[in-house]
Formats: sequence, structure tokens, C-alpha cells
Amino acid sequence: MSAAPTLRRRLLLGLLLPLLALLGVGVVADYRTGVRLAEDAYDHALTSTAIALAARLELDKDHDLDVDLPAAAEAVLRSDPTDRIDFAVYDHQGKLISGNAGLRELAAAPGSANPAFSDAVRDGTPLRVVTYRYAGPEGMATIIVVETTRKRQRAAAQVLVSTGWPNVLMVAATLLIVFFGVRYALAPLDALGRSIDRRAPDDLGPIPLHGTPGEARPLVAALNRLMDNLRRSTALQQAFLSNAAHQLRTPLAGLQTQVELALDAVAAPDRPRLEAMREATARLVRLTHQMLALARSAPEAGAGQQCEPVDLPALLEDAACGHLDRALARGIDLGFEPAPATVAGSRWLLHEMLANLIDNALAYAPAGSAVTVRCGSAADGGAFLEVEDAGPGIPAAERARVIERFYRIPGSEPAGSGLGLAIVHEGACRHGARLDLDDGAHGRGTRVRVRFPAP
Repeated sequence: MSAAPTLRRRLLLGLLLPLLALLGVGVVADYRTGVRLAEDAYDHALTSTAIALAARLELDKDHDLDVDLPAAAEAVLRSDPTDRIDFAVYDHQGKLISGNAGLRELAAAPGSANPAFSDAVRDGTPLRVVTYRYAGPEGMATIIVVETTRKRQRAAAQVLVSTGWPNVLMVAATLLIVFFGVRYALAPLDALGRSIDRRAPDDLGPIPLHGTPGEARPLVAALNRLMDNLRRSTALQQAFLSNAAHQLRTPLAGLQTQVELALDAVAAPDRPRLEAMREATARLVRLTHQMLALARSAPEAGAGQQCEPVDLPALLEDAACGHLDRALARGIDLGFEPAPATVAGSRWLLHEMLANLIDNALAYAPAGSAVTVRCGSAADGGAFLEVEDAGPGIPAAERARVIERFYRIPGSEPAGSGLGLAIVHEGACRHGARLDLDDGAHGRGTRVRVRFPAP
């Protein structure tokens, strides 16, 4: 799955393409301007050579045009260390006066500009040609001067480098400025995202508009309206669950009481059916209670509830009152080892978690054994709740599945709903805690520990 496009990437790409286009246009324009200036300079020097040759024209004793060009002057003319220069001088009749006769074919056509410039290739070598038509008191002549183009090619390369690199560096510097500018401009959005990401799953309070960029305020306002609607929906759901719990518990408790009373009044032959009815009613009461507790412990049901400091030793004391009778009836030594510890959370949910852990331990611990409930502070500064029993234990391969809803280990006794550890797991997640399932003391039984993070 491809990464979602970001505003930063879109801004940078949107600026990069025009800047690259401007870079290309700028390099081409600067290169052409620089090359043209260099060509004009070299053409001016070539024209000066042709004019210098024209200045050497004179009439000989037969009144014919001639070029008075001493050998030393011709040597200076051809002394360029980079390019080779050649020339030819023709009179008005096309007769070669001086120079290389093979240059006639390179002359510009009559009627061209004076001087006239052209490019040519001779023997595979590119040449620059100037044709200068002289008309003076001595007569008329056509002067052709050719020069190889090595200096011109070298100058063009230098112009390309000298114009290209500054433009590249300018665009690179502009991109860096744009990059950091965009990063600075979008920093409030990044901060807003981190602020929302750090919010607890059940925090449905409004996002502060202070410090939010104007462009993001409509989005934040829409999120606040959404969370307000969700908070109201959560409150309605929570009210429904509370009412449902109250409405279901009353008739179920009445049904259980009536079955208990009926057991005392019926004859012995009818007692097995009522015993079965009592057990079924007890399972129904517990299943209903657990399902309501599971629904109330889910994040979507508890979102928006405020946390409060909960004293864990006091929580253990409350749990002792509700489970001692059951432990005594089964001959189980239910012990409590409280140590000072406090966590921030939902008191009823923590009580429900602990009640389910103790219920599970009492259900699976054999008669005459012990169940120990502990709380305290861990070495990392966090608190913990722990229940340890001497029952059959949970195989290591099943520990990842027993926290699933309605899952029970095949063949396990006694019969249950498979919701106890699911409620504990949901409650641990709600409090950012970790649920650990281990073997009990001496490798026997089960030890369930809920480890809360350090404040």
C-alpha cells in the first residue's frame, strides 16, 4: 500500500517542478547570451584581421592590386597557438592576389552583408569564415579569412559551466529555503497531530483551538463536534447498560430466591430438578452480570469517563467481603496480602476485574487448597494486582486464547462462560496495564498479574 501524500510533499513537488523549469530556461538563456557575446568578440577579431589585410593593399608598378604582407607580418597573423588562421585576397576580377586559392568556395555570395560571416566545414574541421569586400582608391578586392573554432568551443563550454552552476546552486538554495520554510509553516500541524496522538483512548474532551493554525481550525472544530456527539452517545449507552443491569438483576435475583425457597418446600423426589434449576439460574445470573460488565468495560462504552485515584488495599478489602463465604463453603484458604499502592482508573472496573480473578481462582482451586490475592508496587514504580491459586493451571499454548471472549479450554471443569479473563483483559487495556498469565508457586496452579504502568 503506497504512502498517503502529505501537504509537505505536495508543496515541495509543486515548487520543485516550476523551479526546475526556471532553471532550464535560465541556463539556456544565459548560455545563449554568453555564447553570443563570445562569438561577437571572436567575429570582431576576425573582421579586424580582414581589415588589416585590406590595409596592406596597394598598386604595383603595373597598376595591379597587390598585398604588401611581409613574411614577419604573415607569421604574426598565423601565430595563434589554439586556432589555425588562413586567408585569401582576390581582386575584382576574381584573380588570387595572395593567400590560399582553395578558400574561394567559402566566400559569401555577392550582395551579402559586409563583412559577411558564415560557418563551414573543410576536411572535417569546422571553420568560421568572414568575407570582407574592400572598395578603395586602389581598387576593389574580396578578402576571405577563415579560422578554426577551437577557442569558440572552449569558450562555449566555459560559458555553460559559468552559467549552469550558479543557476543550479541558486535553485538548490531556494529548495532548501522552501523545505525549511514549509517545515516551519507546518510545524503547528505536526504539533496538533502529536497532541491528538497522545490523547488517551477514552479522552473525548475538546481539542483546544489555541495555537491551532487558521487553516486547521475548521477541521479541529469538526473533530470537536464529532467527539461531542460520541461523548453523548457513550453517555446514553452507559445509561442504558446501567438500567439494563439494574432491571435484569432484580428479576433474576427474585428467581434465584424463589428457587432456593422451593427447595426447602418440595419433597425429596422433586429436589434434583430444582437443584438443576438453581444451578442453571446461578449460571444465568453470573453470565448476565459478566456480559453487562464486559459491555461496560469496552473502550467504546467507557469513553469519556473520568479516572480517579483508587487505593488497591481498600479494593482488596471490599473483595474479601464478597468472596469469603464462598471460600469457606469450599474449604479454601482465601488470603489477602495488601501493600500500599494506588492507580488512576475506574473504581468499578478495577473491582470487577478483581472479582472475576477471585471467582475464577475459587472455581478452579480444589477444596482444601489456598487462593492468595496480592497488591503492591513493582520495581519500575507501577502498581500490580495478583491472584494465585493451586488449581490445574493454564497450559502455555492456551494462555493467548483464554483472554478471548467465550473461549474455554477443551475439557476444563467446572463449566463456565469463558468471559472472566476477557473482562480482566478489557479492563487492563482500558488502564494501559499488562495482563500476565504464569504458573503458580512450585509450578502448580495459575498466577494472574495485572501490571499497571508507572504514573
